Amino acid sequence: MFKFVSSVFAATLALTAVSASPLPASLVARDFQGRGTFFFQGGVPGACGIVHQDSDFIIALPESQYNGGSHCGQSVTITDLGTGNTQTAVVADLCPGCIGDGIDMSVGLFTAFAPESVGVIQE
Repeated sequence: MFKFVSSVFAATLALTAVSASPLPASLVARDFQGRGTFFFQGGVPGACGIVHQDSDFIIALPESQYNGGSHCGQSVTITDLGTGNTQTAVVADLCPGCIGDGIDMSVGLFTAFAPESVGVIQE
């Protein structure tokens, strides 16, 4: 069974986002668990306004975490709790169909965890 933790949203666990100034002390990494699905960019910008390639490691957040786009561009660390496989991605879109703390991943990111034929990485 696949499980994963997506860490960030108020902050960045891996702190991989480029920043010229120090991060505020109030940022805190947060863990979320949920199912993972994948999507294709189709050459159109996501809710954050940027066009990405299917091979880019990006995610779409559920409405409950999207927060009006305040997390756009932030890095997140996603770990498959079953295998320990960890990947870093960037928040780039909104996923209105995601349930709970589930995320939608670019097909490139999803296939770093499982083949497309799996379809959904269950919580």
